[in-house]
Amino acid sequence: MHGVGLWTGPARLVNAGGTWEGRFSGIFASGLGPVLTYWCTRKGGYAGLSYFEEVRAAHTGGGWATTGLIFPGSPPQR
Repeated sequence: MHGVGLWTGPARLVNAGGTWEGRFSGIFASGLGPVLTYWCTRKGGYAGLSYFEEVRAAHTGGGWATTGLIFPGSPPQR
């Protein structure tokens, strides 16, 4: 069976320096797997920074392939 699904929801990551909070959205497509995008802002330490991350299913060996960036300011408006 082939198909595509849309995923969206809250995102939260907590570590010793504070908390990243935001949203994610993405798709799951047959033969491609999930492709998700996260936009989060920092609470606590490092306040005023934002985080972007793209997550894809790795093409070899299973697992995930991620690319991310921490930058000053806010995520783009929707």
